[in-house]
This record gives sequence, C-alpha cells and structure tokens, in this order.
Amino acid sequence: MLALSFELRRLFTIQTTEDAKHYTNLPVLATIPELMTPAEERALPRRRALALAAGIVGAIVSIPMLAFVLRFTHLFDKFLT
Repeated sequence: MLALSFELRRLFTIQTTEDAKHYTNLPVLATIPELMTPAEERALPRRRALALAAGIVGAIVSIPMLAFVLRFTHLFDKFLT
C-alpha cells in the first residue's frame, strides 16, 4: 500500500516528452532541460544510495512484521481447514 501511494501520483503526471506525445497526440515543440546546481549533482548519488538503503531496511523490517501479523491472525489456518 505504501508503494502504491507513492507510485499512484506518478501515474497521473506527464514526466517525459514521450508521455506528452502519447497523451496529447501532438508533437512536442520544445523541452526545458533539467537544471541542477553542482551541489545538487553531488548530492544525487548520495540521495539514491540512501533511498536504496531505506528500501532494503524497510523490506527487512516488514517481512518479520508481516509473518507475525499472519501468525497472530491465524489467516492461513482458515484457508488450510
């Protein structure tokens, strides 16, 4: 659900020129390049590494929690009997 909430916003936005061509059926006349300061360019790999680490930690934490919840609710027992 958390991933869906983050990705759902991206589904309803035009992000690339190909998206604009596809959804409007019109040619794209001009694009504006992404402008980044040198500090932003240096921070980008660090930000990606932190996002990757957060995803890994989230997966490691959520798997045991999910197993505990499934065991506590006896959900699988209902399907096996």
